[in-house]
Amino acid sequence: MTRLCLSMLAATLLLPCLGQDSPSVNNPSFETAAPGASPADIGFGLWALGEDKLVPAGWTMNPAFPGTLTLPTGDAHSGDRAVRIVANGQRGPAHLFQPCPGIRAGHVYRVSAWVKGGPAGIGFYEYFPEGVIKTPTILNASDASEQWRELSAYYAPEGVGFR
Repeated sequence: MTRLCLSMLAATLLLPCLGQDSPSVNNPSFETAAPGASPADIGFGLWALGEDKLVPAGWTMNPAFPGTLTLPTGDAHSGDRAVRIVANGQRGPAHLFQPCPGIRAGHVYRVSAWVKGGPAGIGFYEYFPEGVIKTPTILNASDASEQWRELSAYYAPEGVGFR
């Protein structure tokens, strides 16, 4: 089963702020790739990389939620590079993340992604001073589809000390 779940303090595929022309994440279309290596096994298994051993620049494979990561070409919406993530079945959905230091409480962000396969989800890690970590899921598509489809929602983080 294909499972796409991106996260934040971290990140999402496309996270443009309303009224803002550029995305709030680096490499939102996964166009930039570089040779990579699996993070260390912290007890949940290793990430397996595709034949070319490429990883999307600016993104981190979460070692607590590993799977298989490949960057197929010629398969993505609008000709962009795609990322394919398949969970390893040991821990739940595999996911990538990246810091988004520009995200601010009290602002509203449009979150969108083109997905194929499924299920798919986009969520955030929200950190607070008292040590609380919240992980809201903003988008969730449970149906599998072999057609590209756009998921879109709004994200409005809030809370004293949010980062």
